[in-house]
Amino acid sequence: MSGGGSGINLILYSEVTGATKLYSIDIREPKTKLNGINYIKSAVEDLPSLNLPKFDATIMTEVIEHLLDPDKALENIVNLLNDHGVLIITTPNLGGILNIISLLLGFQPPDTEVSLRKAYGRPFRRKEGQVVGHVHVFTVRALKEMIEAHGLRVLSISTCGMTFNRENAPLHLRIVSLIDRMFSYLFPYGGTRIIAVCSRSK
Repeated sequence: MSGGGSGINLILYSEVTGATKLYSIDIREPKTKLNGINYIKSAVEDLPSLNLPKFDATIMTEVIEHLLDPDKALENIVNLLNDHGVLIITTPNLGGILNIISLLLGFQPPDTEVSLRKAYGRPFRRKEGQVVGHVHVFTVRALKEMIEAHGLRVLSISTCGMTFNRENAPLHLRIVSLIDRMFSYLFPYGGTRIIAVCSRSK
C-alpha cells in the first residue's frame, strides 16, 4: 500500500479480504505502528530497488496527485502485481461538482494549487493557506486513460462525495459535503473523489 501511513486501512481491508501479509509504504515514518504490518519508508518511485514480493492487491489512497511522475509510479506498481493482481486508486476529481461551482464563481478549484508556498484563490483553505502538494489533478477520463496506457484493465471507476464525521464541523462545510454527496449520487462522475479499481490485463 503506497501512502499507507499507520496502516489502519490495511487492517480494515484485511478483515474483509482475509489478506495476511500487509505492507505499508510511505515516505514518512508513521507516528503509530500496528502489529502485523510491514512498514517500509520509501517513495513510490523507488520501489524497484526494494526487492519486494509480488502483490495480489495494491492500494494508492490519495497518493497519485502528489507525484511528480505518476507514470513512473504506475509502471513500478504494475511490475509488482501478480498476474491477476488488483490496483485500487483514489484521488481528487477535477471534474467534481465543487470544482465546477468554484470555477463558475471565480475561485481556484479546492483540490488544485498554484504555489508550493501557499494556497491562493481557493474557497476553502487550510489554516494559514497551507498547501497539500497536489501536483497533478485528474478527471475520470484522464485517470482511466493513464491506467489503461500502463496495461491495466479498469474494472470499475466512479466518484464519491466527501463526508465530515465531526458533529462540530462548521455549517458551511456540512452543507458543501451534502451537496457533494448528492451530486455523486445523481451524476456518475459528480463527486469530489475518484475511485478506480483495475487489474493486470492477461
